[in-house]
Amino acid sequence: MTDFNPYDIDIDSIPLSTEITDPEVLLKYKLSAQLNKIFDTLTVEEIVAKTGLDRSDISRIRIQSIKRFSIDRIIKIIYQLGQTVSITVQPGQVA
Repeated sequence: MTDFNPYDIDIDSIPLSTEITDPEVLLKYKLSAQLNKIFDTLTVEEIVAKTGLDRSDISRIRIQSIKRFSIDRIIKIIYQLGQTVSITVQPGQVA
């Protein structure tokens, strides 16, 4: 396994992971990776002011410790930071 730097996440490489097989978890990681890109453009004080997040929650998102965050909560944070989320539904395999 290669070294994982949570502050430099390539969103497009996440689907190639053999360790993340749950589609919901994968979506959370993709959204939080995008959220980290937004965080990179702001100070911690700006993030706190716009989202009301605790500094500890910002840190958790930064290191991809996102078990306590729902998809809805991550999307809400993205919206609070002035961004939008677009989701595409595609036909998949029937289990």
